[in-house]
Order: sequence, then structure tokens, then C-alpha cells
Amino acid sequence: MKQKQLLSVTNIFLITLKFILSVLSYLGNLNFYDIIFMYMRNKNNPLVSIVIPAHNEEKWINICIQSFLNQTYKNIEIIVINDASIDKTLEILKKYLRIKVISFNKNQGEAMARTTGVKHSNGNIILQTDADAEYPKDFIQIAVNEFSKNKKISGISLGEIKVHKNQKGIIADYWRIKRKASFLSKQNCKKLATGCVFIKNVVYDKIGYYDSKMIAGTDVDFSQRMINDHLDIKWLPQLFIRHADPAGLNIFIKRIYNGAKFTRFYLEKYELWLNRWGKITFILRNMLLSFLPIYLLLGLINKWWFLILIIIFSLESFGPLFFLFEQRTMWIQAIKQKKILLFFLIPFILFLQIRASAYGKLYALFFPDKVKKSVTFDIN
Repeated sequence: MKQKQLLSVTNIFLITLKFILSVLSYLGNLNFYDIIFMYMRNKNNPLVSIVIPAHNEEKWINICIQSFLNQTYKNIEIIVINDASIDKTLEILKKYLRIKVISFNKNQGEAMARTTGVKHSNGNIILQTDADAEYPKDFIQIAVNEFSKNKKISGISLGEIKVHKNQKGIIADYWRIKRKASFLSKQNCKKLATGCVFIKNVVYDKIGYYDSKMIAGTDVDFSQRMINDHLDIKWLPQLFIRHADPAGLNIFIKRIYNGAKFTRFYLEKYELWLNRWGKITFILRNMLLSFLPIYLLLGLINKWWFLILIIIFSLESFGPLFFLFEQRTMWIQAIKQKKILLFFLIPFILFLQIRASAYGKLYALFFPDKVKKSVTFDIN
């Protein structure tokens, strides 16, 4: 009698188990092997939550999401924070059923978007990244393997940012060699802040979320807080992305200008902003450089003014190329890549870059309240 009861209970258990497995298999398109070993797979292959802030990213959001859907590592969730986009970003996102979309009615900025993404994530590892980039198929797998090998690291930063192949022209080529030079100058870097970084979710419990008071530099600030808390960020030189750096001169200048303007708050937080005498010398230097067009006109009257123009221009453009490793490497890369026209244009583009950065800092110096009212570092 007891044997029959045991057999009956066993049959009920097996029938129930078979039913549950069948339902899971139907809903998730999983086979029996997948279900039985799901726990082990999740243990060895942690869930990676990809957080993507997006503000007016209709040009690149498709490329970004597709590159994540095509990853060799499949245990992922994609969370896109639509930061009050006014273009077709949200319309494009609605086509993807596998991603989680969180929309802001009012523009909140990068820091709030990243924080919101983390709060809605379920992963053991958070990938904080950008919408205007494409990611290699093994991008996540490489990082997960590194976390598996080295349990002590709290974050992983990518090695090289390459300019996307869709970006054409002299300015795009300038960005390419600029990115390459930046990568080469950091070959021995052990801790590197970047907008694209893998972070263990427990880090947020330890040091908090992103500083919403910052418009730009939130990633650098978060990385610095990790370093201050003795949390190790591993730099992987083999990890790279293809980024949509600006191809037009006007967007290039706008990005440099805004970047310099908005980083005032990061510099102030770490007491790196200009002190009293620094402000005075900075203002005088830029007043001198702002008169370059006048020097050019005066040079038509008197050759000595023209000589002053050449000296000032040379110090501002050729000076960094000779004395700073990264800028000097740009020239070398232009020759190696046989970009002869770019080789001759680099001093002039570098001059515009330095001027745009300086005027951004000047604006932040004289109009800090106006800068604080801005929410998004929008260069599109």
C-alpha cells in the first residue's frame, strides 16, 4: 500500500515537473538541457545590465542596440533611458521588444539617466555606455572573462575608442589620430575613467550613484570616487568601441567648447579650478589671443605686428605638437597613416580646438549660473 502511494506521489511530481518544463520551454523557447542547467549557466555567466542614456540619438541608436543584440555573450539586459528626446529616438526604441525603455518627460541629464538605469537593473555587472557607438561582438564576453579571472577588480575600462567608419572627412580623420594618440599615451595606465565602463553592481551600494549636479564629467567623477575608495578599475587595451565622433567642423568646435564649459563643476569639486591668480593670467592670455584678427590687419600696415601674430599662433598650435607627447603622436600618426593633408592642417585644427576650449572655460568663468541652468551636454 505504501509502495503504491509513493509511486503515485512520484508520478504526480514527474507530471507536474514535465508540465512546468513544457510551459517554460514554450514561453522562453528553451530546450530541456537549457532549463536543467540554467542555474549553473547563470552562476558562471552573470547577468550584465547595459545602461544606455539617449538624448536625441536617432542617427545612432539602431546601430548601438543591434551591436548589443549581436553579442556572443547572451546573458544580458538592455536598459535605454530616453532623456526627453524630441527626435525619433523613442519611436525607434519601441520597435525593440527585448529592451527595457524608461522615458523622462523632462530632460534630466546624463547623471540622472545613468542612476535611473542602475536602479532598474537586475545584473551583477552594469555596463555604463553611450548611444552613439558600435560595439564588437565579443565586447561583453571579454569583460566577463576578466571579471571571472580577477575577482578583486570592481570595474573594467576599455582601452581604445576608435572613430566609426561612417564618419568621413578631415575632422573625422583628425579625431581618429587624436583617439589613437590618446590610447598610445595611456599604454601603461592602470586606472582610467571613461564613459564606457563595466562596474560591479555592489559598487553603487558602497559609493553611491552619479552626481546629478554635474552636466559633464560624471563618469570621471564616479571613477575618481572608486579610486578614492580603493576600488580597482582594470584597463583592458584589447577592449575597444567605434564611436561617432563629430565629422563636421562646427560640431567639433561645439563639442570642445561645451566640454570645457561644463567641466568647471568637476574641476571645482576636486579643487582643480582656477585660483585667483590663475583666473587673472588665464583671462589676460585669452584676451591677447582674441586680438589675433586685429594683429593680422595691423600686419598689413607694419610687418612687426605680423611677426607678433606668427609668434603667438606658433606658441598656441606648434608648441603643444613639439612639447606634449599626445599632440606630438598625432603628427606621427598622420605620417604613418599617409594623411599628408591632415599633417599640414593639424596645427590649425589644434589651434581651433585650444581656442574653443579656452572660450568655453571663459564662459563658465564669467557666467557660472547660466551654465548651471543647463541640463544636457548636447553636441548634436
